[in-house]
Amino acid sequence: MQVKLLFVYGTLRKGGENHYFIQSVPCWAERAWLQGTLADTGNGYPALVLSEGGRVAGELYLVDWDGIGKSLDRLEDYWGPGDARNEYERVEVQVETDRGPVQAWTYVYSEEQAASLRVISSGDWMVRGDG
Repeated sequence: MQVKLLFVYGTLRKGGENHYFIQSVPCWAERAWLQGTLADTGNGYPALVLSEGGRVAGELYLVDWDGIGKSLDRLEDYWGPGDARNEYERVEVQVETDRGPVQAWTYVYSEEQAASLRVISSGDWMVRGDG
C-alpha cells in the first residue's frame, strides 16, 4: 500500500460534486493552500497552474495510490507522466497548512492549457463567483 497526501482544490473538496470519491479517505488538513493560479475550465471543474504570487485554497487527504488513487487518476484524465492523453499532470508540490508545510501530490494544468481560461481571483473554487 502506497499512501501519499493529495491536495484537492476543486470538485473533490468537501461540498464538491466528486467528493464522494474520497469521502471515506482520512482528511489530513481541511485548511491547506499552495502558490498558484486557479482557473475555470468552463466544464464544471477548475484547473490549477503552479505559479508565484497567487494562492489556491484546498484540502489534504491521505490516499492509498494502489487503490483509490487509480480511480482518481481516471477521474482527472491522467494516464502517466507526460502522456499525450493527459488533461492534467500529477505532480508533487509543497503545500502550506495550519499544521506546517508538507509535500503532496496534486493535479495541474500547464500555463499553455490555461491561457484562455477565466482566472478565479479568490483562488478558491468553492467561492468562485468573484470573477
